[in-house]
Amino acid sequence: MKTNSLITITEFIKRAKQKGIKFGKADPYNRLRYYIKISLMPHMERKMSKEKGEKGIEALYPESALTRFIKVEELK
Repeated sequence: MKTNSLITITEFIKRAKQKGIKFGKADPYNRLRYYIKISLMPHMERKMSKEKGEKGIEALYPESALTRFIKVEELK
């Protein structure tokens, strides 16, 4: 069974835009947070950043969440 790979929130938004999602003047991060709040999207996973020189927590989404996000946007 293949595990669902994780992508950063920045990559998530980039891929959503490539798939035709229009965010307009709105902040994409706020839209994702709102969808999480109303239970349309799963919560992000948080992991320690492994980038050189960077310390902190990185927000990650399973790739399958992108498909769900696009579907929600289409149904809007």
